[in-house]
Amino acid sequence: MTDKTALLGASIFSAFLGLAIYLDFIWLALLPVGVLVAWWGITRLDLFIGFILLAVPLSLNLQEFGESPLGLYMPTEPMLFVALMIFLFRSLRGWPVDKRIFKHPITIIICGMMLWMAITTITSYDPIVSLKFMVSRAWFVVSFFFFLGHIMLHDSKYREKMVMLLMFPLCVVIIYTMIRHAGYGFDKQAGHWVMKPFFKDHTSYGAVLAMFIFPAIALLAKENRPTLTRLMLAIATFVIAIGLVFSFTRAAWVS
Repeated sequence: MTDKTALLGASIFSAFLGLAIYLDFIWLALLPVGVLVAWWGITRLDLFIGFILLAVPLSLNLQEFGESPLGLYMPTEPMLFVALMIFLFRSLRGWPVDKRIFKHPITIIICGMMLWMAITTITSYDPIVSLKFMVSRAWFVVSFFFFLGHIMLHDSKYREKMVMLLMFPLCVVIIYTMIRHAGYGFDKQAGHWVMKPFFKDHTSYGAVLAMFIFPAIALLAKENRPTLTRLMLAIATFVIAIGLVFSFTRAAWVS
């Protein structure tokens, strides 16, 4: 990126930020970021999916703030919908991802599931609700199976990057939760809800931490890493372990 491009980007963002403050509509400031992410979806699929992974632990349910009657997670679900549109557009031009993925047995099972879901949507008591459910399921499958699988197939190192992109923002959520929990003296009952608005309750929160503790240890144990990366992984592993202990989720402890 040249200095001229960086200056232009900063100027555009500053203009939108000023307009958002003037109109008292802060979401407008995110429009340039949204355009950039959408452009990545067309030109750099790895950066686009990487940004989604980075945003997953930090996504917020609008229902928690009374902003929308829909259980929409921002900013991830709109980006997942964009990913679905990109997948459909790429399908019109040929194979949307590496065609080897379509020959995999899991792909066949997933396609069968989506086909059956489409059939039952037609015969559903409430087809509109069923269609919404099918579309939301489709954007998860497209992003985290087809696109992520395509990227990993061509860049094996992306597997480690994927875990790190999820793990480091998750540590931010854990630190937020721990600080909030400390304000209640680490009370067990408070431990059931202090992770809001990032997680609905301590059950899902503890489950995610349990799933990440061993990948974190595996990444830390790998040799020939730069000192800074190893230090960051050590801190992340420690934070996840402490968060797991104070999640008060027995199922996560046992698993």
